[in-house]
Amino acid sequence: MAEIRFKAFLSCGFTEEDKEVIDFFKRMIAAFDINHTIYDYQEIGRISNKVKESIIKSDCLIAIATRKNKIEGSDYWTCSDWIQHEIALANAFSKPIAIFVEEGVKIEGLIAMEERRERFDRHNLLKNIDKITTFLFKLRDHLESTYQTGILEAPVLLRHYIHAREEILSRELTVERTEILMESL
Repeated sequence: MAEIRFKAFLSCGFTEEDKEVIDFFKRMIAAFDINHTIYDYQEIGRISNKVKESIIKSDCLIAIATRKNKIEGSDYWTCSDWIQHEIALANAFSKPIAIFVEEGVKIEGLIAMEERRERFDRHNLLKNIDKITTFLFKLRDHLESTYQTGILEAPVLLRHYIHAREEILSRELTVERTEILMESL
């Protein structure tokens, strides 16, 4: 397990068809010691302000662009408009962005410009597991180098106090007690 847990804003769809895919990515993200936050639309307040606040509090944004609407006259699909908006917000606040795009989803706007993306097939999620794990590993590595520069290199200095106490209660009974205290400097 990693020493540091990062926070990612998870931008994704909420349809019942996407639940299995989103759960798969949640487990993958958690395996890299990255906690995910999904905005709770039941919260009181303007949605756009609450989403922005959640993205600002996060270390990065991970988007899962799944199929939403079929594009008429083509074999492509669109993803949720919210994903586009959330990516734009993360970009505005200079948050690292990682995007997983389902096969068949046409990507436009900021998603198309973003180089850190990986495609997946919802019907065979294990097909690209090596690419997905490599992608998440690189994201984790990027977060560590971006947010933790200089922190992990400093050794922690500890002062130890050891107090040994021996108490003789009788000729047959002796009680020994040792107290160890550590103080961080």
